[in-house]
Amino acid sequence: LCLLPQDTGPCFGEILRWWYNSETNHCETFIYTGCGHNANYFTSEEACLRACGEYRNSGI
Repeated sequence: LCLLPQDTGPCFGEILRWWYNSETNHCETFIYTGCGHNANYFTSEEACLRACGEYRNSGI
């Protein structure tokens, strides 16, 4: 899931969420539209780090 691209979804909302950017090896914010996201989607930076922190620490 941590290697998936950012997916804002097809709707029209504006909700701040987090995703893991495998190119920068950091959790980053994005504006989620409210529906239709992939698994690289987190409600907090902490949740993103729990799920994907091993990628950052391993240098993948």
